[in-house]
Amino acid sequence: SDWSSDVCSSDLFVYLLQSAGIALQNAPKRFIRVRKPVEIREGEGRSLKWARLAPHHGYRLGFEIEFGHPAVDATGLPVLDPPRVKGKAHHGHLWAWGNYDTVIFQYTDNKRGETVAALFKDFKGVILSDGASDFNLLEKTEGVTRAGCWAHARRKLYEALPYDSRRALVGLAAIRKLFMAERVVLSAPMSQRVSLRKELCQPILDGIRGWVDEELPRAVPRQPMHAALQYLDNQWPRLVVFLEHAAVASHNNATERDLRRPVKGRDNYLFAGSPRGAESAAIYYSLIGTCLLQGIDPRRYLKEIAGRLDEPVSRLTPQAVREKWEAGGR
Repeated sequence: SDWSSDVCSSDLFVYLLQSAGIALQNAPKRFIRVRKPVEIREGEGRSLKWARLAPHHGYRLGFEIEFGHPAVDATGLPVLDPPRVKGKAHHGHLWAWGNYDTVIFQYTDNKRGETVAALFKDFKGVILSDGASDFNLLEKTEGVTRAGCWAHARRKLYEALPYDSRRALVGLAAIRKLFMAERVVLSAPMSQRVSLRKELCQPILDGIRGWVDEELPRAVPRQPMHAALQYLDNQWPRLVVFLEHAAVASHNNATERDLRRPVKGRDNYLFAGSPRGAESAAIYYSLIGTCLLQGIDPRRYLKEIAGRLDEPVSRLTPQAVREKWEAGGR
């Protein structure tokens, strides 16, 4: 490609992307300088062409098989959107869903149930999430099963620890045993995981269920311990879904780790300059995040595809580029 007419060289463009996507997340705020934004009109910059990769790097166009069991989470993302909110940033949302070797980010201006359902239009399978009500409408969709997150259940008990240590420690110890059993399960082939969970995890879950039934009536309402027990009771049908699905994890920690990059970055850049900017950020977070999960250098990857954007998108994903490198391709 001819980069002579671009706003910046390919190397500089890739460096800026990587800085925004990775390095900036750890930069102290005192090193961040606010500058007047530069408007790039149609035809003047590469960002418009890069954005064409986005629809193909999402769930809707090609990841149905890989994301048969996605783990999903979201975080807030302040966005300057004067037509919607004047004088302050609009509270948008950045979603992440993944499966250990791929992560997809997408921006939405709200997190209503209709919005979540639209993100996963035509999706059939098991979706792993926390107990937020945002997923309730999606959960009612035919063919969708919702799995719960034991890390969130554990967090509720941990928050209750200062108020009722005796009960909280019992629950935390039981969940620790569950996670230790899961380590054994995850080290086994996929074909053996369901039977191993029945053998190792089911007895632990039966004990937790009995403990919740015994302690919930005794807990003081509107206290942290009562809230933790109530969460376990309300979420129980979802919390046991992983027993029947070998590819579904017992917790959503992987996706929460994927969200740490934008969350940390948000502490530094504070907000996205526009809804379009938030959507672009989601594109690059997807590419960079997937590179890290694939074990490849994000900067090398971005430089690799910078001059190949006219090729079929199936050749430009981090997975495809990694396979090419492993095969010795240039």
